[in-house]
Amino acid sequence: MYSLEAKNLSKWRDHYCVFTDVSFSLNSGESLWIRGDNGAGKTSLIRILAGLSKANDGELLWNNESFLADNSSYQGALHYLSHQQTLIPHLTVLESIQLLFPMLGAKAASDISLSLNDVGLAGFEQHKVQNLSAGQKQRLSLLRLLLRNKPLWILDEPQSHLDREGQAWLFDTIERHISNKGMVIIISHAKDLPLTHVKSLDL
Repeated sequence: MYSLEAKNLSKWRDHYCVFTDVSFSLNSGESLWIRGDNGAGKTSLIRILAGLSKANDGELLWNNESFLADNSSYQGALHYLSHQQTLIPHLTVLESIQLLFPMLGAKAASDISLSLNDVGLAGFEQHKVQNLSAGQKQRLSLLRLLLRNKPLWILDEPQSHLDREGQAWLFDTIERHISNKGMVIIISHAKDLPLTHVKSLDL
């Protein structure tokens, strides 16, 4: 079982307050939906939670231990998926996955075909990334969730560019992760998220 707790987080940029006194708690088998208007600080908060930025005030606790004291355990437990895709345009879909496999700790090459089929990219192995549609690129980015067995997923607008079928697959994948005692933090502008055990945090 895992737990993540934020206590009175604040973030300032120059003399501008991005957000202040943000608190929440999250346990295994739960998800957190971060909501807010553009400029409310959602991305700034999620970058702090992903360990890419630091809060000016407040505390983060991972399994009741201070994130600031030692974040190696925390970093080893999370998978952060930014809204900015990090795909290499000139590689093929297959080459992209072959590159990802060792980086994500996956070993079974036979899992590639299963993963491609799962995200709806079977038959696109030899297509270059630069020739994929925006939705297909997002599916390829999301494929890494299947390859990396981490308890905490931090997802920034993961449903962007996905059609109805792609969104159904995504939320089914997230739901399975939660039901297996995983944890998910998600930024989304959607009006509703089809997830159970979801908490909301409004900025």
